[in-house]
Amino acid sequence: MIHQKSLQQSIDVARQQLYNLAKHYDLSHPIVLKQSMVLDELINKYNRLTYKRSPRPLSNNNEIHEESAAYTLSYSKSYLMPTT
Repeated sequence: MIHQKSLQQSIDVARQQLYNLAKHYDLSHPIVLKQSMVLDELINKYNRLTYKRSPRPLSNNNEIHEESAAYTLSYSKSYLMPTT
């Protein structure tokens, strides 16, 4: 939790720096782009830390594929049927 708080603070600082740079330079200026990438990386780290994905069981994956295949088949049939 402490790491998450310090990461949030780092994001806030990086965001403010980006805002200040963008006021003084064109948005395509290399220094602005570099700061944008720094901010992006911090946000990505925060998201990886906060929103860890839990693996799905294999049975759910099979069900999803079966439902997707059934939907695709029904959509294809309705698309190919002539309208009257």
